[in-house]
Amino acid sequence: MRELFPDCRFPMATLTIQIGNYDSILGKSLYHGQSAELEEARKLVERSLKKIGGYVNTTADGDGSILKQVASRFQNPASG
Repeated sequence: MRELFPDCRFPMATLTIQIGNYDSILGKSLYHGQSAELEEARKLVERSLKKIGGYVNTTADGDGSILKQVASRFQNPASG
């Protein structure tokens, strides 16, 4: 996404790590406190997505083609 938004200050690697942390917690056998850990991990991902989404929407300024490109990147992460 850097080529679409070179000025984005939010590191996408951070979001990738946060999602990985959530998946890691989710993949473990049930344990005491897992629910709370999942909730906190989910909140981190949601906050990051909100920051990225706000930046993308502001930068795209209604340009549907940009928004479609971003959506396709999240649906097919291997494409860029």
